[in-house]
Amino acid sequence: MRDINKVTRGELLKLKGVNREIAGAIIRGRPFKSMDDLVRVPGIGEKLLRELRNQGVVAGNTTAPAKAEFKPALPKYPAWSPRPIAKLTQGDRSQLTIYEPRSRVIASFDITDPRIPFVYLSTEDESAVFQIENNMPRFEVKTKTGKILMNINGVEMQSHGKIQTYSWKQKKEIGRILTKLAMNDPGYRSIGVALGAGLRLAASATRGVGVNSGEMITAVPAHLQGIVSLCAPWNIGVSIVDDVLSTGKSIIECTEEVIENIVEECIDPIPDCLANAARSRDRCFEDCDHTFKKWYNKWMRPICKGGCWVVFGIDTAVCLGMALICSFITTTETVFHCITKSGWIPPDEAPRTGDIRLYEANDAIGYAIDIATCGYGYSHAALVCGNMMFHATADGVIRSPLDHYGSRKFATVRLGLTDAQCKQLCACVQGKIGADYDYLEVVTFGTVDDPGRETCTMLIMNCLDSIGVDRNSLGLGGFVSPNDIARRLGAPNAHNL
Repeated sequence: MRDINKVTRGELLKLKGVNREIAGAIIRGRPFKSMDDLVRVPGIGEKLLRELRNQGVVAGNTTAPAKAEFKPALPKYPAWSPRPIAKLTQGDRSQLTIYEPRSRVIASFDITDPRIPFVYLSTEDESAVFQIENNMPRFEVKTKTGKILMNINGVEMQSHGKIQTYSWKQKKEIGRILTKLAMNDPGYRSIGVALGAGLRLAASATRGVGVNSGEMITAVPAHLQGIVSLCAPWNIGVSIVDDVLSTGKSIIECTEEVIENIVEECIDPIPDCLANAARSRDRCFEDCDHTFKKWYNKWMRPICKGGCWVVFGIDTAVCLGMALICSFITTTETVFHCITKSGWIPPDEAPRTGDIRLYEANDAIGYAIDIATCGYGYSHAALVCGNMMFHATADGVIRSPLDHYGSRKFATVRLGLTDAQCKQLCACVQGKIGADYDYLEVVTFGTVDDPGRETCTMLIMNCLDSIGVDRNSLGLGGFVSPNDIARRLGAPNAHNL
């Protein structure tokens, strides 16, 4: 093993593929925290990096202090409260960090620059972590036999001590690997589903923060300055993630070939995205060399190029962030919905007995419920049974025709139950006609719960419990709101209906 941070110029020149220019650039760029950092060196691309690794080159411990990894300052979380919470960290680059306790997901967004999809995204146990470290984005997720690493070079799969590396241009191979993992590794699949649900909530919560000319608008909501429970009703938004995640995913043909094609389509634009980022960085380098070429200002050149790397990190974070969402989260969610036969039903498909209709918020109480459950746009749920539906309203649990709400917009989701279970579910809900309704349970996230009164969603959830359905397997454990069902089962944001 040869440490890239310690080898001499002569030793570098003995390495296959390294010439005098590259050796000099490596020495000037040291120390390197990891081998991935070598892509910053002019002349080192994916092929040479792989060749260096094959020759036993590593980036070991350095004597120079390494830049600390970014860890978001988590808000203190009261154990009694099931609501998501957020903390706003002020500074040169203000960041909004949100902890979603249901999915146990932490997401930190850059408020200063809304182009960045996120600067840190992780499950609480760090089984999956995305972060921008030293201006370079990377994503790592654990699997049953090792881990998957995504960076600007491509996808690296570590399994049983062996490492396989694929460039982003090898989209068929990557699609095959990620699809097989999602279908055969329940742990990997559950991480993706949890990350998707938590990220939807975190992204929709950023709708409460506005950015104008790089400065945060603190008027919406003003109390974000401290540790707060955050749910935002405004459609301002600072994150492009919400748009990607909120379009709705319907149940598709559940074959490996179809799912592999989904991954390939996701990966297709990534090489061009990264290439454009690299070209912009190189142009920035040229501008630095041209602007600071005099003897009295050339000392500014490294500082200028450091700024180029920052912008390059932002640009590549967008590329990799979208790759993460579509190749990891979308794949695992699609397989999850295929296996459980649950998911969003497109509006042109007729509803079946056992389907759940989720209605948009359209009055004061509805808006309060939507805001309290973090702004995905839904406030009411009804169970479809034949040509009728059962739901809890202010008048209690009632039965009504499917067109009861007229032109009010809705999304339909399917739980993947058997025909017998659907009939049992309808019979259970029908037996609760006349029971009192309780919206207080919704706006308190189930903290205030009167067992004698029902919310629209818990009416259905409690009946699922009574007929022996494991709600946790559907991602619907504990207290569930209409927005929870929509996020978990891939329905579009109600604002996009």
